[in-house]
Amino acid sequence: MYKLLIVEDEKWEREGLVHFLDWPQLGIEVIGAAPNGEKGLEIAKVQKPDILITDIKMPIMDGLQLAKEMKNISPDCQMIIVSGYDEFEYAQEALSYSVYEYLLKPIQKDTLIDTIKRVVDNIDRQINDFIYAKNLHTQLNDLLFAEREKFLQSLITGRQ
Repeated sequence: MYKLLIVEDEKWEREGLVHFLDWPQLGIEVIGAAPNGEKGLEIAKVQKPDILITDIKMPIMDGLQLAKEMKNISPDCQMIIVSGYDEFEYAQEALSYSVYEYLLKPIQKDTLIDTIKRVVDNIDRQINDFIYAKNLHTQLNDLLFAEREKFLQSLITGRQ
């Protein structure tokens, strides 16, 4: 299961997101819900979420600052920003922090489900790419070792 952290200053929206979807059916566990970016960052440092859903405008630390901090502490975390602000500058800044998606409130259930499925597919793809690269690296090392052994054996025996 992938770990999800929700950061939203409005209590009803935060609780709504926690219970909005059948997260386990999507392969996701909600590991926490925080009222601002500062509290969210504290949770993220300990829990290491795979997915972060955050509001953009919050007291203490806003969603953009949280995204910036998350990029530094957990660069593989897939971030989704939800906002009531349809301003290009916010979306542009969010993209500079590698935010996966910028959704406008109110969020439609189908839109959130589609976004979450794409995020999960993206995480799966990254994991598979990592595993493939690691296996390829191992195979190359094994091949190099075998070829080096053959070469050294031919030097020792005088055969080429």
